[in-house]
Amino acid sequence: MPIGLDVDLGEAMRQCVRSALSLLQGRFGLSRAVAYAYLSAAGDFAVSQVVDRVSGVHAALRKADFVELRPPSGPPSGPPERPPVTVLHRLDFLTTEDVAAIPKQRALVVQPIGAVEQHGPHLPCATDALVAEGIAGRAAALVRPGEDVWLLPPLHYGKSNEHLGRAGTISMSAATLIAVCLDVGRSVAASGFRKLAFVNGHGGQPGLLDMVSRDIRVETGLQVFPVNIGRLGLPPGVVVADAAVGIHGGQLETSVVLALDEKSVKLDRMGPDGLAGMAQFDRLTYLTLEGPVPTAWVTDDMSVGGVVGDPTGSSVELGATVVAHWARELALAFGEICDFEFAPLS
Repeated sequence: MPIGLDVDLGEAMRQCVRSALSLLQGRFGLSRAVAYAYLSAAGDFAVSQVVDRVSGVHAALRKADFVELRPPSGPPSGPPERPPVTVLHRLDFLTTEDVAAIPKQRALVVQPIGAVEQHGPHLPCATDALVAEGIAGRAAALVRPGEDVWLLPPLHYGKSNEHLGRAGTISMSAATLIAVCLDVGRSVAASGFRKLAFVNGHGGQPGLLDMVSRDIRVETGLQVFPVNIGRLGLPPGVVVADAAVGIHGGQLETSVVLALDEKSVKLDRMGPDGLAGMAQFDRLTYLTLEGPVPTAWVTDDMSVGGVVGDPTGSSVELGATVVAHWARELALAFGEICDFEFAPLS
């Protein structure tokens, strides 16, 4: 426990702060700016002694805020513990002075983005936002010591007009979402940062994010990285039964939500849907739903109940394995982004 002792209470406080900074920098590998930000937001300082002309101040730091940050090697041995997402990773929990003090050369700002849309009778409408925030937060908690990775509050709304008309779907237009993302990029650049990543949990907007990321790059000079969680792949040996057809509310997505927020899943309402809609592409040579020659589809083209896939067989264990894999892969990707610079052209 960091402490400070001096006849002057102010000096005792300063000693305690210096001791706490040394602990956070030396033991946990935090930069001085991040350590200051943590103490400002979550450090609990108290006067512990005012006797014999000596004043004492101690600092209490929550053990739960500090976990092993280096991604483990090899496959997981079982369902992983959930690393805490604390104020240590949230840019919006800092003061303006704290943000200004962050070294900007390698720092990465992360914008999780999802959607509020129907996911069939068994999954919450917040599924995509839940996945984006959950994976981005876990990845931020796993980055190497000393890397500055900062989360923005998640954008829950996305472009979900393929689901409009289904209760609970709240969609932005493409123009609105593009404008919001552009404003986020402009603001991140105006704060002095050089790198921005969109971490997307909604399958209906990768193309939009690819496009707007380049627009932000052109307008602001930011290095921008549109990351789609589903493209991080599956752990070796993991098999998803409906992988060929489960694009919305199927076994994989349901298992991941079970791992992130089990109580939000209505297990008694699970059932396959949309399989006949997918089967109509089996006899075609070129045309697919979302492959090399895709189709602009809406939910009403494919599904009665809103699911395209078969969530039967979903489990917390499958979801926890995939969540751990995605978080580790994304943490390593964050590290590469922090290190990356375009090589100068000769």
